[in-house]
Amino acid sequence: MIHIVDLSSSDLDAVCLIENLSFGDPWKRDFFEAEFQVESFNYFRGAKMDERLAGYCLFWLFPEDDIQITNIAVHPDFRRRGVATFLLQDAIKSGREKQAQRVILEVRESNLSARSFYEGLGFEQIGRRKRYYEDPIEDALLLGLSLNEAN
Repeated sequence: MIHIVDLSSSDLDAVCLIENLSFGDPWKRDFFEAEFQVESFNYFRGAKMDERLAGYCLFWLFPEDDIQITNIAVHPDFRRRGVATFLLQDAIKSGREKQAQRVILEVRESNLSARSFYEGLGFEQIGRRKRYYEDPIEDALLLGLSLNEAN
């Protein structure tokens, strides 16, 4: 069973572990620490399974505007078990409650599995950010999901 919870700074060790296991160019701990200091528009949610942090989603929610998914990752032990879908559905639900218009996120152009996952949830390419990623340098595809339509 997956449980969505609000994360706090006490979860940082588990978040950083998942981050480092998930990305070749992971975010640094101090970035996550800074996100916990901003409380007006950011949400840091975690998915727990068997009392372990299975994944997390950090998103910015601007009421009556957009949800920006800034980071989402799942621990390798819990992948392909619906954790990322659960986390995104939680973000979408939060956005609908605040009358957000759409969900947007960036994904590496070469990350075909992530692109397929997002497209399967209804996301469509709405733009490109040239040389957005470092190590290696790569374009990001900007994907969007309208919340005005039935999803």
